[in-house]
Amino acid sequence: QAFQLRLIDAYAGNSGPLSVYSRKWENFQERQSRLQKLERESDRLRNESDFIRFQHQELVNAALNEAEDQALENKVKTGEHAELIKGKLEQILGALSEGEFSARHGVTEARALLNSISGYSSDLAQIQTRLESVRLELDDIIAELEAAGDRVEIDPEELKSARERLDMLYGLQRKHRVNTTSDLIALRDELGQQVYRTDNLDELLASARRETAEARKELESAATLLTASRTSAFGTLTTEAVSLLRELGIPDAKLLISHKAVHAGPTGSDQVEILFSANKGVDP
Repeated sequence: QAFQLRLIDAYAGNSGPLSVYSRKWENFQERQSRLQKLERESDRLRNESDFIRFQHQELVNAALNEAEDQALENKVKTGEHAELIKGKLEQILGALSEGEFSARHGVTEARALLNSISGYSSDLAQIQTRLESVRLELDDIIAELEAAGDRVEIDPEELKSARERLDMLYGLQRKHRVNTTSDLIALRDELGQQVYRTDNLDELLASARRETAEARKELESAATLLTASRTSAFGTLTTEAVSLLRELGIPDAKLLISHKAVHAGPTGSDQVEILFSANKGVDP
């Protein structure tokens, strides 16, 4: 029957009405699916309303910030190893910048020596330029190491506060079975949406039902136009097909197209069957 329906559509030139109907069918399916999902969810939201609100408010009160757990972890690690870090940094800075055997002193002395002879060779001039770049890079590294050493100083109360905050975040992550603060933020936002839907269930359901009803109305209108186009082609299609069959040597050929209205589906609201008889006095 699906093939017979496609045959009729091809004969009637229904590509346009079919395209319109397909869009209306997809829109109706989407609206209906959304309504059904909301109706199923509404019972759960009403039953779990208090629990959802509690979870959401707990995450709101936590004042979560993106990637906060990573920043706190770094802060706590640095604070807990502050003495070790400062000692090593002092040793590194000493090796790089202090005394006549430091890297800075060596580069400076080499630069001065090379400067005195670079005018005699283009190769030496290029090396002089590269050595100057090394000096500048070394100065930048020393400055950044000094700044890093200054940042290592962490107040004990500040370190205690960071630990407590991190423990709180870890507790929330374990409770909600997630791995990062970003996951907690995503969960908070999803719970917020559920709270909103709970507070506005009646309005959301009414809106979804109106949209579904409107989509159904548009679908039925498109189906009516498609049916009219199909049924209007029955007469000429039957006449031409019988004429062709008789030319092929079937003088008593008879053809009948049976039509039945059915519930709207992906290809319309029509069920057709092409009935054929080749015997005289026998109806299709």
